Amino acid sequence: MNDESIVAVEEQGIDLKKWLRLFLRNWVLFLVCILISLSGAVALIMFSSPEYELSARVLVNKENNPLDKAQLFSSAFSTDPYQLENEKGILTSKSVTRNAIRKLDFEVMYLKKWRFAKTELYTETPFTVEIDTSNLQPLNVFFTLRFIHDTLIYVSCEEDVEVSMYDFGSNEVRKVLPEFHFEDTMKFGEIAGNTHCRFTILPGPEYMMHNQLDDEYYFKFCSEEELINTFKSFEITNDRGSSILEVSMRYSNPQKAADFLNQLVKEYLLRGVERDNMIAMATINFIDNQLVEIVDSLQMSGDKLQDFRSTQKVVNIDYQAEKVFSRLEDLEAEKAKQLVKKRYFNFLIENLQRKSDVSNLVAPSTLDINDPILNRLIIDLADLYSERAQTQFNSIKDNPLLASLESQINEIRSKLLDAARNVLDATDITIEDIEEQISDAEQTMDRLPKDQQRLMNIERRFNLNDELYTYLLTRRSEMEIFKASNVPENEVLDLAEPGDAVKVSPNVYLNISIALALGLLIPGIFIYFRESMNNKIRSREDIQKYTRYPLIGHVLDTKNTDFPAALREPNSVLTESYRTLRANLQFIIDERKANTILVTSAVQGEGKSFTALNLASVYAFYGKKTILVDFDLRKSKIRENLGIEETMGLSNYLSKRCELKDIIYKREDLNFDLLIAGPVPPNPSELVSSAMTKALLDDLKKKYDIVLIDSPPLGIVSDALLLYPQADISLLVVRYNYTSCDIFRNLMADLSAREVEKFNIILNDVIMPRSGYGYGYGYGYGYGYGLDEKKKKKWFGRS
Repeated sequence: MNDESIVAVEEQGIDLKKWLRLFLRNWVLFLVCILISLSGAVALIMFSSPEYELSARVLVNKENNPLDKAQLFSSAFSTDPYQLENEKGILTSKSVTRNAIRKLDFEVMYLKKWRFAKTELYTETPFTVEIDTSNLQPLNVFFTLRFIHDTLIYVSCEEDVEVSMYDFGSNEVRKVLPEFHFEDTMKFGEIAGNTHCRFTILPGPEYMMHNQLDDEYYFKFCSEEELINTFKSFEITNDRGSSILEVSMRYSNPQKAADFLNQLVKEYLLRGVERDNMIAMATINFIDNQLVEIVDSLQMSGDKLQDFRSTQKVVNIDYQAEKVFSRLEDLEAEKAKQLVKKRYFNFLIENLQRKSDVSNLVAPSTLDINDPILNRLIIDLADLYSERAQTQFNSIKDNPLLASLESQINEIRSKLLDAARNVLDATDITIEDIEEQISDAEQTMDRLPKDQQRLMNIERRFNLNDELYTYLLTRRSEMEIFKASNVPENEVLDLAEPGDAVKVSPNVYLNISIALALGLLIPGIFIYFRESMNNKIRSREDIQKYTRYPLIGHVLDTKNTDFPAALREPNSVLTESYRTLRANLQFIIDERKANTILVTSAVQGEGKSFTALNLASVYAFYGKKTILVDFDLRKSKIRENLGIEETMGLSNYLSKRCELKDIIYKREDLNFDLLIAGPVPPNPSELVSSAMTKALLDDLKKKYDIVLIDSPPLGIVSDALLLYPQADISLLVVRYNYTSCDIFRNLMADLSAREVEKFNIILNDVIMPRSGYGYGYGYGYGYGYGLDEKKKKKWFGRS
């Protein structure tokens, strides 16, 4: 056999039957792991607080709202404001969550001891805590509350770590205490506390259920930031192609989660309404400021007109004068509109120069100013202000995104300022043109009688103020109507209902499934890695993977430490193993003549001497005259194991210091003869390879039917190879779960290179599945060749 053939033998697929047998053999390990994992799953189910999932649904309308600000800022360049991702961003913004939290009474968390954990209560408490916001309160410390009787309450708290003291008025941490201790007994309605806390205990919704007063309760104060961080874990999803957003969250108390979700979507809808109302109010404020000046002018011009008519008795004008007056009225009305626009542009430029907040800006369309560039820039500036506000709420200090947004705001503000100045210049030109036309009309009016001229001038001033006043009042009324009729762009389809909550944790079926999977997976992985890391011969397949030498027998493991065991217990399973081995050898050797059988192994501790002793006994059982020759001249164990006191043996004979008959031992308790190794010589290899060895074996074959040779390990010294030519058959003992695959593979490669063909393999110490036999023989076999024998530690039984 060459190395290529050995590699070819190694290349085999996964043996599923082998792994299945291996797993079945370790069924106890699987059972223990499954029971442990199931116990853990049951404990998790029993002792963990339940968690529920519920949701609310919001419809994001894609159709334009006729009263929406998008129409107030309408332009050819306007984009769709109903982008779902933008709406999701608004819903998840910290500002919307903060507004929702501020509308809810979540500052005090109520809990109750439930099994080995605390479960949160909400509206099911027999008491409520009213915080004194003028006093600092401790955060994240649990107050323990017990009812002494119906109205007397005992409250205590012990914290030996740092505690933050919180101001509920300003929502800020004012100081930190190194520790916090509190203990007090009070009645309902009494103010309780010390220098570091102050609150009042009042009867709760469940107070009348006196059967709950024996329980132990807890409460703690929660800061606004803590509540935001707790409740911002909701998720927003939408179906593909749909503009319906589903806002869902998981929480331990369904009613509390429902209240938060419902308030959250309300704040989301109100946000759009408030932004539109802000635009309307800015426009109304601007118009009111203009009306203050116009009202005074209108009153003065009206008084003058009334005085002139009453004193001069001039009431009507002729037809020609009426035409001129009508022309002047139209020009004055147009001039009034342009003057309002000029005031608006001056107002816009002044606000931009002061870098006022965008909320102070008035929508151009509210004053019939439909410049597309101006409208587009104001929309962009409003969007950037909104994005900056959201980012400031949701980010840390020195966020680079804020710097980028600030830069964009400055750039848009600069462009808007330039655009406003350009439009203002165009408005000034229009006003100058109107004034020239008015001047031409006035020249025509100069030909009229003086009284009519004076009347027309007074009426012109009155009509101009009246036109301005009427125009501004009309626009103000429109804004008031818009504000009063302003409705949310989007709508709530379904509010969150506690009754619709679905229990998601602990998931009984999922936990049990995971426990079963882990109970099977963990021992499976353990066995797989144990087998993968175990570089030992453990099966016929392991032997066939590295060699083509035939495996002619298996020797089952036993606890019998008697030598030879086959002689002491002739009816044992071990003895039967050797009988089967002897029967297999009949197909290889001719028992009608004498045969020499060489027994060796790869390394020490594989049971070659034990095999030689028992095989000798089995041959003797069948009437074969048998002798066992101990050729392990270096570290023999046969004499010690059999309790032989004589020291003279084979080494003496090979050194020509005694006769053969002097070293052949015959004992009544053995059914075969024995030739022990004798004293350890200084040159064992020379003695083994000498002519005396061949002569000895030839002589023994004349006197015995079976000559069994126990030789040193083949993988350590060369003595067995020196004896190999003298043997009719050679047996290599391999020990189950002991012999290293690497050592065995290297030995087989070496024998193949030497063209050694007559070796046969015996697998020793094989564990019979569910046989009840113990591991090993316990006979303390060992060699002194510099290799330490390592006893293998076995976990969870044999495999």
